[in-house]
Amino acid sequence: MSAPCLTIVRPGLFATIQDLGRFGHQELGMPVAGALDPIALRLANALVGNPVGTAGVEIALLGPALKVEADGVRVAVVGPMALSLEREGESPQALEPHRSHTLARGDVLKLGAVSGAAVAYLAVAGGFALEPFLGSLSTYVRAGIGPLGGKPLGDGGRLPLNRNDAPPGTDVELPEPPDYGSGPVRVVLGPQEDRFTAAAVETFLSATYRVGKDADRMGLRLDGPTLAHTGSADIPSDGLVTGSIQVPGNGQPILLLNDHQTAGGYAKIATVISADLPRVGRLSPGGALSFRAVHGGGGGGHPAAPGTDHRRLGPRHPSGAPGGRRRSGGALRGKPRVRGRRHRQRQRRHPEPRRDVREGTMTITVNLNADLGEGFGAYDIGDDDSMLGIVASANIACGFHAGDPLVMTRTVRNAVAKGVSLGAHPSYPDLQGFGRRPLRMSAAEVEAMVAYQIGALMGIAATAGGSVTHVKAHGALNNMAAVDEGLALAIGRAIKGVDPNLIYLATAGSEMARAGRTLGLPTAEEVFADRAYDDNGNLVPRGQPGAMVHDPDVAAANVLRMLEEGVILSVTGTRIPCTVHSVCVHGDEPSAVAMAGNLRRTLEAKGVRIVPLPELRDRF
Repeated sequence: MSAPCLTIVRPGLFATIQDLGRFGHQELGMPVAGALDPIALRLANALVGNPVGTAGVEIALLGPALKVEADGVRVAVVGPMALSLEREGESPQALEPHRSHTLARGDVLKLGAVSGAAVAYLAVAGGFALEPFLGSLSTYVRAGIGPLGGKPLGDGGRLPLNRNDAPPGTDVELPEPPDYGSGPVRVVLGPQEDRFTAAAVETFLSATYRVGKDADRMGLRLDGPTLAHTGSADIPSDGLVTGSIQVPGNGQPILLLNDHQTAGGYAKIATVISADLPRVGRLSPGGALSFRAVHGGGGGGHPAAPGTDHRRLGPRHPSGAPGGRRRSGGALRGKPRVRGRRHRQRQRRHPEPRRDVREGTMTITVNLNADLGEGFGAYDIGDDDSMLGIVASANIACGFHAGDPLVMTRTVRNAVAKGVSLGAHPSYPDLQGFGRRPLRMSAAEVEAMVAYQIGALMGIAATAGGSVTHVKAHGALNNMAAVDEGLALAIGRAIKGVDPNLIYLATAGSEMARAGRTLGLPTAEEVFADRAYDDNGNLVPRGQPGAMVHDPDVAAANVLRMLEEGVILSVTGTRIPCTVHSVCVHGDEPSAVAMAGNLRRTLEAKGVRIVPLPELRDRF
């Protein structure tokens, strides 16, 4: 029998191992890291009978699915999220957060979306049998430090379990979810408040700020009134602590969290007291906060939320978990949020599409597209008929990487019949490699080649009563043009030369998007539901592990985050600002129909309108 463990069936979006932190090494440049919400981690550990500082799994946005490879494993989740149990031969069973559950060998615990907070926590009785680094199991992803190679949970990985010596007992629950209090976040002014004007300090203590999109475990950039310095914002670098509020030269405060650097050279207007750190650690992009100054001693002791009395857990059961009462009920629901690594914001000439988020639903209009018409000759690739019943725009292969005149004609006619807008999908001339191999071609060759393919589709569209409205490059041509300005401009010149009213559909934040606007073309920016991104905002090459997103629920959660927060989350957790006009699902993937169908249902359930790309012209 194998060693006891939890096998990672699905990794979720950004789940890491965290304890209460790696203290005592900041002079070496080592951040403390640890749980953003230590209250939730402590309570989860208490429910399963662990010492409160035992490492657990910190979950952002969408949790993992874990298969139990041991007997009688007691777990608890604290935080606003849905969870369920799948047991062989039985129907899936919804479980409650804020209580313990005893799982059997072979059970699969599925952790869903985190709602209304940035993070939730999973604790396992006995903890994880992982090797600490500098006395801690906390993960610091930026430097690759901690368990699992310093990375978030990954597909197929294993979380080995320690022996649990606690005697069996009754599962228990919290009397009520933790209360983090309300009102202003308490701060101690300084240590450089004299670097700010009196008006700036008054503004800081009276204004309401919101967490911006550039938020992660390192810190929160706050949107709100700017704060004026008396002179330069720069100071000789000195030490930083979790809760320090730096103000760089642009006057926008940055509230530092657990993965912050240990020294910095911006003036600090205030520091959050330790008792209120769990409140700010739970904040998601868009969350509001204000500040109130207190004097001395306000932050002593362990962090604890106002109104949270840990003694209310009651006497300890034989299991080692504090006592509680049993009850049943549904999981909390709300809007998913995410936290990842911060990425330098890209400069954009156009704002993101307007969005209005109210009570968990979004009023957003977006395009959903797919790459179709990629069969040729005797070969059928993808279920185009089904996809055309789901998407609003089709990018149709033009014969160079796939497609032939008959396939193009059939695809165009079906698209026209279903009200799907038509786009040309030009590529390198690489039928054998499906257009996924880079070719060395001059800019003039690329421009002529792209114009040739657009013209071919326009001719076929005319015979079927349709018209081409946009152009999107395929495969290696698209990937190379995303980072090559000359190639991006060559594609744009071809589009403009054929018809300057054609929409240049470009990867979000890419050289193509910039080239299209430089050339005065209507330019739409696109993200991919079924692909992973690297830290530069480029697609992970298909040959690398994790390049494709195969789980429809994960894909839908990715897209919801992109639409709601305007960020892409890379494979390492980097948060990359993005503009989204269109979302692509690749039509040649075996799961394409299920992926696209689930995505459309999920978006429409959130109030998102799906429209053909030309209907968004006023947005770009």
